[in-house]
Amino acid sequence: MDAETQRLEKELADYDTEEAKLHAELRNARKEDETLEQQETDFWRDYHAATAELAQCESDVAKADAQVRNDNEMLAHLEQSDAYTDVFCIEQDSRGMASINGLRLGRLSSSQASTAGDQVDWPEINAAWGQTAFLLTVLARKLALQFTAYRIHPRGSFSTVERLEPDKATYELYGTSEWQLGRLLHSRRFDHAMVGMLTCVRELCEKVQELDPAATLPHTYVTLLFSIERDTISGASIRLQFSQPEIWTRAARYLLFTYVRAHSRQCPRALVLDVREAPCVALPSITCH
Repeated sequence: MDAETQRLEKELADYDTEEAKLHAELRNARKEDETLEQQETDFWRDYHAATAELAQCESDVAKADAQVRNDNEMLAHLEQSDAYTDVFCIEQDSRGMASINGLRLGRLSSSQASTAGDQVDWPEINAAWGQTAFLLTVLARKLALQFTAYRIHPRGSFSTVERLEPDKATYELYGTSEWQLGRLLHSRRFDHAMVGMLTCVRELCEKVQELDPAATLPHTYVTLLFSIERDTISGASIRLQFSQPEIWTRAARYLLFTYVRAHSRQCPRALVLDVREAPCVALPSITCH
């Protein structure tokens, strides 16, 4: 009986020991489970944070790519554009009259002007000469050119041309339709101013030819599109007094298109001045070489 009791007590002690061991293992398992749950929670938290960061990075990359594309497009646009194009626009209408920034430079003949309202008035012509004088000074400054015979003073509709030699004199680069005793004298001074402008254009073209020998053309006074000699450009006189309106208008048109050609030689990528030719007028091709 004692032996049986001892055996049972021993088994009971073993069971208690085993139970304590199982409880310890259970506690350890629960701790490991809690640790795994915490690790899983940390993992998913880090995963979601990394996913959000990746999405943000992808968004930033997409924005950067879009910005780069936009910058490249802007760069390509800027490479094909020039400030001169935006500031000075030289055009020609169906009647062969040139204009600068929408201001016509010329006079219509009696056959072209069906009514008095069709004729170009002097305020518009004077403003066009002011724009032309400004363009000439801008191009001269760009080429570091100092005119030798004349100095241009662009002052809008009241621009002047100063003769430097042999005797200094200042001529008005604007006309008037008013009949007065001094009109003939003023017309002569206006003619002198336009001849001075033409002389400066010739010097500008000679400077371009100096910078670009490929611009050589077979003329005594070489321009890049029309020949200039004294007061004529391609045979058309720039003087208005005692001249026919269509001849003077043609000379003014040649002068404006000479600007285009002269500056295009200094711009290898694109024309600097915006030129739109009328379909019915065949002018020489104006392109860069």
